[in-house]
Amino acid sequence: YVCPHLLIMDEPTNFLDLESVDSLITACNKYKGAMLLVTHSRHMLHSCGNIYLSITPGKFQFFDSISDCERATYSFIKDVEEGNKVRVDKVQ
Repeated sequence: YVCPHLLIMDEPTNFLDLESVDSLITACNKYKGAMLLVTHSRHMLHSCGNIYLSITPGKFQFFDSISDCERATYSFIKDVEEGNKVRVDKVQ
């Protein structure tokens, strides 16, 4: 058996109790390959992530800190909510 080089998880903490989440975090941190993790759990992101991706229309931006990533994402959302024009010319 050969371990996969990429592990993709979409909301893996949904419906897990705290003990199971901690076990999942421990297992993820032992994983040697790359991991793409989509989650709303900041605890899981802080515990497992080291590069963060903000996806907004026309932009894929990588960040070293979760706070910078959130800032980029939420500034886009704020512009939309305030009725500012959001223009997408090309993917950056």
